[in-house]
Amino acid sequence: MKTAAGRLGRYVFWQALGGIAIAAIVTLSAIMLVDVVEQIRLVGTRSELSLGSAVRLTALRAPFLFEQTLPFVVLAGVLFAMVILTRRNEITVMRAGGVSPWGLAAPALALAVLIGIASTALLGPLGAKLQKRYEAERNALINPGSQPGANVWLSQGNANSQIVLRAESADPQRSVLSTVTVFMFYVDSERRRRFLRRLDAREAHLVPGAWELRDVVAASPFEPPAHQDQIRIPTTLGQDVFSRDALSPEFTSVYALPKAIQSAKLAGLKPRRYEVRLHSLLATPLLLAAMALIAVVFSSRLHRLGGVAAWVVVGICTGFATYFLGQVSEALASIGAAPPIAAGWGPPLAALFAASAALVAGESRKG
Repeated sequence: MKTAAGRLGRYVFWQALGGIAIAAIVTLSAIMLVDVVEQIRLVGTRSELSLGSAVRLTALRAPFLFEQTLPFVVLAGVLFAMVILTRRNEITVMRAGGVSPWGLAAPALALAVLIGIASTALLGPLGAKLQKRYEAERNALINPGSQPGANVWLSQGNANSQIVLRAESADPQRSVLSTVTVFMFYVDSERRRRFLRRLDAREAHLVPGAWELRDVVAASPFEPPAHQDQIRIPTTLGQDVFSRDALSPEFTSVYALPKAIQSAKLAGLKPRRYEVRLHSLLATPLLLAAMALIAVVFSSRLHRLGGVAAWVVVGICTGFATYFLGQVSEALASIGAAPPIAAGWGPPLAALFAASAALVAGESRKG
């Protein structure tokens, strides 16, 4: 009996994998088609852009976009697989053979969790890296004469001090900021920031563990400006500060987010957006599992009972509602209206529990 159940489980697993593969191919094809047209419309009207270049830009962007649509890919794929099994009456045979609803759902849930882990560990970092390359190449095509990293603002600090740095331009290749102004503050006994001094430098070179300011004019309250050839300012920042998108949570991989959160705290900033993004990525396997369970609940209705199409539509709407609830929760957490951990894990858990309850309730009614 266990051997038969194992075979049926593997069969449902491979059917669900096939459905998800078909949904992924359709989604990727749609992304490529729509985005190539969009690149030609937006970039091609402002620069010389061949069809090959448009396809290349879209290919760089495709993993990032596909990651955003992955919950719907899993939802549609499992729905498709379960509807096919329902129409073939294979689910009827499995149920008659003693397979429970959880026996039908377990293979799809396991597959969804595996896909979620792969998305968080592999697809997400790849998409973030390629998205940065896409932004750089797109900006180079649209503004070929622009200087990278113009109007840079950076902040760093700790519990006792704060430094705000502004530069008119940056050279990522040399790790150099040009025409730099540094505002330095200290924290008094009442935990209020007080202005300490201002530094104006011709250049600031990022060296390991410090900013090296050259040709500096230092000005402090009640003291005349003084010129110095060089001043070193300790820093925890790294080479990624020269990327416009490096500090964007959407373009930061799960591996880099803990460091980004720590850097934001050291700079005296609130790392809510990074924390929300981190919890959202970690909860991806749970979200995909919820989508798979929703698909099973609304598509495994016996064909002879009718109304399968209507239930599938309800399942799709439920999946969209789950995703929308997650987006709203993340937006609220980003402005401090909800804890990041609740925003990341709350909607997937709620959807998973609700779908589980629906599955149990449906079985109880049949019993």
